Amino acid sequence: GSDICGRGRQRKRERYDVVLIDLVDVEELPEDKEWAEYLYTTKFFQRIACSLNAFGVLVANFGEAPEFYDTATDVSMIPKEEREAISTQYTKIKQIQSMSQMFHQSRAYDVYMDSSASQMAFAIGIKPKMHLTT
Repeated sequence: GSDICGRGRQRKRERYDVVLIDLVDVEELPEDKEWAEYLYTTKFFQRIACSLNAFGVLVANFGEAPEFYDTATDVSMIPKEEREAISTQYTKIKQIQSMSQMFHQSRAYDVYMDSSASQMAFAIGIKPKMHLTT
């Protein structure tokens, strides 16, 4: 229903100042990936937003940063493996956008991580829209 944060529930929920999540990278989802796919849904990010206080912050690691391709490129000329990579990266961008919709302010950025020898995508959400006054 529309009671995403459980307003109708009697028990008082604990609220957090900061939530840090290190998501399973989309490119590395396990075979039984249904449980992992939930971690990228709007509902998941809504529930995280509900767990934060009024000025709470979510910091999420989305794994390797998406690469950007020239939109004028003829897709049929791109090898199949690269087309699949583009699709995966588009999915990752949509996931970051989904998370961002739950917050009054959000920022996405990438940073080079020596440990993975690649650019990693992070997003920060500030002041959840789902905040409860109780």
